[in-house]
Amino acid sequence: MNAKKLIQTGLLNAMTENTRTTSEVQQLSKLYHNQFNSIAESVRKIQADSTRTHSEKAPLYKKVLAKIDNNLADTAALMVDNVENAKGKLHQDIETTLNSGDRMTRLHLATHLRDNKSNFQQLVNEDIRYLQASNEFPSSFYGVKDDDFKNVTKNALYRHRPELKAMTDTVTRSEAHLTRLIDYMNTLKTGTNLLLNNEALETRVDENDI
Repeated sequence: MNAKKLIQTGLLNAMTENTRTTSEVQQLSKLYHNQFNSIAESVRKIQADSTRTHSEKAPLYKKVLAKIDNNLADTAALMVDNVENAKGKLHQDIETTLNSGDRMTRLHLATHLRDNKSNFQQLVNEDIRYLQASNEFPSSFYGVKDDDFKNVTKNALYRHRPELKAMTDTVTRSEAHLTRLIDYMNTLKTGTNLLLNNEALETRVDENDI
């Protein structure tokens, strides 16, 4: 959506609502939605104000830009922090899962995996202890191609711990959602800056007239 249309219409509810993101991002998205539309409405009012000259409107546009840089950007920053925290927790939970159990057992099973590489996928899918063992050494130790190793172990992890798959999907959707909201914010800022600059240009003295 271009800046002009975004200013004219604001954000629809469907553009900021996403029930498959983290609960915190959902709540902050509602605040972001209200802030964004309030700012867009202010821009429309300034544009429609026929009682002010172009130069008199400039400080008003600057106040709007300050709201974007402060209020709206602060809300977006809170969402960034929340998503980063969710990613950190996800990484920690995965590491805890893969490193659980007795290490001597994992090393023993890792050797068994290496000696039975034709059954690598079956073993890590059927028993989480084999998946944990696979985390002890790089893919080359097991005679498995790196890309295949990553795909097989990732799918096995989600098979044994479906809650980690759900968490991964939530983080991925939250990141994509946040990227869209930041794009909307940048578009609004660009559009307001253009209005400010265009208003200023209309009051500029042409050097050929002097």
